[in-house]
Amino acid sequence: MNYSNLIDEKQEFLKNSVMSEENKNNLNLSMANIYIIREGLARQSELGYSFIASITLIKDEEKIILLDTGMATDINGNTDLIENLEKLGIAPPAVNIVITTHGHVIFTTFISPTTLNNRKADHSGNNNLFPDAIHYQGLIVHYRTKFNFTGLFEKNFISLTKNVLLIKTPGHTSEDISVIVKNTEQYGTIIIAGDIFISVDDINSPIMWKPLAFDEIEQEKNRQLIICCADYIIPGHGKMLLFLNLHIFITSNF
Repeated sequence: MNYSNLIDEKQEFLKNSVMSEENKNNLNLSMANIYIIREGLARQSELGYSFIASITLIKDEEKIILLDTGMATDINGNTDLIENLEKLGIAPPAVNIVITTHGHVIFTTFISPTTLNNRKADHSGNNNLFPDAIHYQGLIVHYRTKFNFTGLFEKNFISLTKNVLLIKTPGHTSEDISVIVKNTEQYGTIIIAGDIFISVDDINSPIMWKPLAFDEIEQEKNRQLIICCADYIIPGHGKMLLFLNLHIFITSNF
């Protein structure tokens, strides 16, 4: 991947999307709305690790887009997912698009035999609750039993709506995808990054993400790319991060 070109393309896209408030009013520019359905969690204890995936909902151009669906064996999480959608007046059949930021199971590098036998997909476990949606995962798009390659097979990013882009960000796995949401009501440009960023704690603790990386160098490059393009970042297992906090990290570490 040519990262210089990708950064240039992203910055050009985002630059072209910036408008004055007057122009926004004149053009009646639609804004994207974003909702944290569930704030993720990454925690270590004496008994092992707890991972709960972040789940995010986007509304844009009359499309309802859900990012990641959690772990199937998290029964309480399944119930919370449905209930939190219902609070927004959304039933599962109303979801138009489901995006899985990455499809691997947790612990792909440091795994014991016990962990290997018990690991579960922690970001796509409830995709089956949305059979009427179009599903994006890696380079693939599918609807029920019909599959095809997306534009990401040949391009670095594709547009899903006026304000929502899908971008290739490999590193944590070989086929990570992140989502850029621009023109949000309160947060500017948000990037939902999957496990390219685990949580706020991995900013100063590389041990949280480097041992789990499929390709550490690729992931580091894409972490920098995301930082360059986002006002806020939603990590795979934690609360939303403000860009200014990450800017401090960049200036102090590079």
